[in-house]
Amino acid sequence: MDDLLLGNNVLQGHLPVTYRASATAIAGTCTNTSVLSPFGYGISYTSFEYNNSNFAAASSSSSIAPAV
Repeated sequence: MDDLLLGNNVLQGHLPVTYRASATAIAGTCTNTSVLSPFGYGISYTSFEYNNSNFAAASSSSSIAPAV
């Protein structure tokens, strides 16, 4: 708990299932139904932002050989 209060860990939770907007929708029988909360939907008390990301390709002379 102290790690949460000190900001060392992020309090978060995500759904392991999808909740349909209608209780009449039975899994496997409806393909075009509205979803209330999709799989993986959740909360996180933080935000992430990526700025000025730079990526460089490895040198063209590099090769990877599998170990057998």
